[in-house]
Amino acid sequence: MKKTKSILIFVLSALLTLSLAIFAACGGGTTSGSDGSGGSDTCEHKVTYVKPDISATCTTDGRGYLTCKDCGKKLSNEVTTIPAKGHNYVAGFCQNCKGEDPAHPNFYANAIDFTTLKTVNVSGQNIIANLLLGTLDENGEIISPEMLVKNIAIENGIVGATATDKEYFANIGIKAEGLANLTASLLVNDTLARAAVDKDGTVTNVRLDKSFIEELIKANAGDNQTGDNQQNFDPDQITQYIDLALGQLGTNKNKVLYNLSKYFFSAEEKTNEVVFTLDYDAIKRLNANLAAYSGKEFIDDLIGEKTFQTLSQAILSTISSPDLGLSDEEKQQITSIVNDLATKSVYELFATKDGKSANDIKKSVNDFIDKIKESLSVKIVSDKDGKIKSVAVTVANLNVTTIAKILYPEKNIQTALISGTITLTPSTETVSDDYADKIDELKNATDLGDNESKEADYTHETAETDGSEDDSTEEAAKPITTHYKIVNGNVVSVKTVYQFGEEYFSIECNRPLLVCSMIQQIDVGGDQPLTIKAISVLQFVTIPTGVAGDNGNDLLTASIKGDVTVRKATLGENGFVDGDVLEKIPVPSSALTRLQLISFTL
Repeated sequence: MKKTKSILIFVLSALLTLSLAIFAACGGGTTSGSDGSGGSDTCEHKVTYVKPDISATCTTDGRGYLTCKDCGKKLSNEVTTIPAKGHNYVAGFCQNCKGEDPAHPNFYANAIDFTTLKTVNVSGQNIIANLLLGTLDENGEIISPEMLVKNIAIENGIVGATATDKEYFANIGIKAEGLANLTASLLVNDTLARAAVDKDGTVTNVRLDKSFIEELIKANAGDNQTGDNQQNFDPDQITQYIDLALGQLGTNKNKVLYNLSKYFFSAEEKTNEVVFTLDYDAIKRLNANLAAYSGKEFIDDLIGEKTFQTLSQAILSTISSPDLGLSDEEKQQITSIVNDLATKSVYELFATKDGKSANDIKKSVNDFIDKIKESLSVKIVSDKDGKIKSVAVTVANLNVTTIAKILYPEKNIQTALISGTITLTPSTETVSDDYADKIDELKNATDLGDNESKEADYTHETAETDGSEDDSTEEAAKPITTHYKIVNGNVVSVKTVYQFGEEYFSIECNRPLLVCSMIQQIDVGGDQPLTIKAISVLQFVTIPTGVAGDNGNDLLTASIKGDVTVRKATLGENGFVDGDVLEKIPVPSSALTRLQLISFTL
């Protein structure tokens, strides 16, 4: 027994000795260092760093301790100061703490501040058009295709304000090698919009009555907004409302624009400027967020924390106001949208009922981004304060076939791909005096070119029509004759007699909505070419309303402040004679009127 016990003690002693030897050879495993920290006694601690205990910010120091990067052992109890990072300002904001740059405040607000902007110059000298020409046979196959490469230049491109108050002018010339050269001009003031397109000597002029359109828009606002109570949109006032709302939310327009810009552009700080580049990866991140984040999360990230809560409470409180006059159904719809935004992603709200999900929408958007990212790039350059210096749009093989076919129908263009860069340069200067002659020329042309008064009748062709192009079953009113008055170059009255069924009606427009003239010069032999000026006037024509007036007859017309008057007409020996003015109905109403071009030749 004693012998057995001695053997057992010997074996246990040997095992214990062997274990200690192995333990020592392995460095003792994980033991505490001299400072009580973990680490390997065999590690030579060649690579060290200061492990932060308190991280440094842009403006305050942090602290940490010397630590081995290999084994993680804390090598010293002595506190090491981690210097403050300092701000890294790019485009008005620090890339670390997202704080605004005090040296360049309101960077993004300045970028969209157009109060000092007067003109924008347009240039494009390195534009290439790849054209595939050829006619199509009955099977749609191209006969004798020909590939052409053409150089295009943009000349005298400018958009902006003239020296005359509240008058704006645009001019652009397109010079295309081997194709018809184009020059287009536009002049807009308080009452008229004038435009002219010159295509190799054939000039088309258009004059649009701006105030007439404004009256249409006002009338469209409803019966409760007429006369002196009519509310107009004031851009400056809207801007003030936005600033006020953002201020109440505890944020500012500059910060919101900064957050928004990160979804579209990458910014690079240069010595004297900032360069923004359209960033498709950032756009894809935005696309992913719209699919993944709730409306609440997205709005709070864009504007600031608790923004959605503040906005939703304000909206739900506002819709209860009797001043808005909302029905219970409308209130419920708004409430439902607000509640959905709290939990659903933006794309979930737009998901269609045919089985598409938010991810389906995200995929469609990503597919579209992948298609255009190689063919479209945008580069914006600003100064250090955010003022835009230039905007360059570069395209590569952009398909403009439809536009090319309209501009050059005689060329049988089947495919047109454009490559090149168009640069827009803002300026605080008004349109230069160099354009004064062009402006006067445009005014004279759209005023029909003379100061004499004219009055004449024009008889329309009476060929039968095959009905309206929109397959409408409504009976069409056919123009028979047009009587026009031109005073001092202005079309002051156009009265057209229409045949409607077996009856005649005259529509007199004392201020035409649109006047279009085309001037062509034809060589007929001799010293002077023959000049032909064709005039088209856009005015109202009536259709049946199905609403009976006091006399039992269907109401056929409407009136806009007396500018359009419709009368019953009769055919006499010496032409058509106007009868009584028909009862009037407020316009606009698509069920009562349609627009029609009446054309005649001077």
